[in-house]
Amino acid sequence: LGKELHNDPNNPRLNTVTICMGFTYFRNSPDVRQLAQNLENAVSKYKNDDQVAINCILNLQYGSNDDVNINDPSSMADFTQEDKTIIRSFFGKVVAHNIKVSLLSYEQVTRRCDRDDGMLENTVVAHCYTAQKEGESKIHAFEKFGFLIEGENSFRHAFNYSELDIARFVSSTARGTGASWEEAAYSLSLDRFWRHIDAVTSQGASTDNSYYPDLKSQYQSTIGLRSTRLLNSVRIPKSGSSALSVTARALAGCHPDGYPCCMFPGDPVGSCPRKDLMCPLVTGCTDHRPDYNGDEAVITTLRDPVSRSVSAFFYHYPHTSVKHGEPHTWEKFVENVQSPRYRNILTKMLNGAYAYDDFDELKHTAPRAKARLCSIAWFGLSEMPVSSSVMLYETPQFRRLLPNPVAFGLPASGATAENVAEETGALRVNSDSEYKEFLATSFANNDGASIVMTHNQQDVELFQFAEKLFCGRLFSIPGLVGEMKQKGIGLEETERCASIGFGNIEQLCDNNTE
Repeated sequence: LGKELHNDPNNPRLNTVTICMGFTYFRNSPDVRQLAQNLENAVSKYKNDDQVAINCILNLQYGSNDDVNINDPSSMADFTQEDKTIIRSFFGKVVAHNIKVSLLSYEQVTRRCDRDDGMLENTVVAHCYTAQKEGESKIHAFEKFGFLIEGENSFRHAFNYSELDIARFVSSTARGTGASWEEAAYSLSLDRFWRHIDAVTSQGASTDNSYYPDLKSQYQSTIGLRSTRLLNSVRIPKSGSSALSVTARALAGCHPDGYPCCMFPGDPVGSCPRKDLMCPLVTGCTDHRPDYNGDEAVITTLRDPVSRSVSAFFYHYPHTSVKHGEPHTWEKFVENVQSPRYRNILTKMLNGAYAYDDFDELKHTAPRAKARLCSIAWFGLSEMPVSSSVMLYETPQFRRLLPNPVAFGLPASGATAENVAEETGALRVNSDSEYKEFLATSFANNDGASIVMTHNQQDVELFQFAEKLFCGRLFSIPGLVGEMKQKGIGLEETERCASIGFGNIEQLCDNNTE
């Protein structure tokens, strides 16, 4: 291979080949399985250096026990065919193998980081070492040249070439291009994230500018993965709790990405598409039983009590008293709303109770629920999805995490069409004709909103407080609202905030809680 490249007139400077195992793709074919077996058997012969071993194994005739002689051209592969199939020349015997390799320029994938001849100025490096060949030396080289850190998911800010800088390229959606609000919000969060990292980096070597794909990676890197959970998800039913579960899994670092927590086959049956979606790193990743005993950050989403109650009425037990197959009549709705089991769900859960415990006005109070809400790291409002999304990665507990597209309602990175269909199917949204007809007729004609508010006074009070707290947090983040306006996203949400008079966050919490 080296001889072929050295003689290639189209690559006169290309005379060295390297292989990085981190980017090797293996086909499941008999030849590749034999190669893997040979590598496993032979790696100890090469001082347990997998990179030396793979290069030597590729240049051995399979089935031969003879060592390759680096100085003997007759024991080396002299060339490959046009389709990259290896042609093995071994002491005059030509053997073809069904293994194909793609050859990369040494100037783009180099093994040495401390060259001083200028060749690294336009280099993309996935795995390299300096003269010391130490792990720490890679970090030093990265700081100098802006390489891709091994194990990270995106390129770092030090690149000067935007076509190579994946994260910044993705985040460059301009206003007026027709991008969805989800794409624009994700773009904005990425922009602000990299600017935050740049600002921290500029403060000097004494400042920690590390960042991570998720909480699991962060804790493993700093203090080791804790035995306790890393995140607490409080799932208010019919308030976007499935989408919250997707976000919680992404923040914590549970895979596969883009799915909510659920136990296959789901409840109702068919709502959970896979068997590997439980996330032990997240407290409350399923069900609606809050647990505030840990010290992990708490996240939740809230919804206006009126629309939440109607949505729950059209769901299934235990969210409604309507049994399977029964019609959703106005009389049944009134019965549902008046039942202690279905009253003030939000207030009950923020007081630490199960969503469907009977409401007790002495145990489940609005002031205590407000105090809990003030202590929660991040909460979103279903009515303000754009602002909720962009605030997530501004939260101090998540400031070192690279924004994940699934937290913005976008497909996971690398998701297939089948994955996207599964992910979308796992999110539960009321859209059937009976639901829509009920809203337009029985609910509207009988002033259903007033009936819901009458029997959920604590939740109404709490949600009004939540709106003010949410808006106070949004407007307290330096520059965020202005940048949202520049991108043309969340305009109605910020106008709503401006109209409700939210005031100071600390005073709001001090004056309205027990």
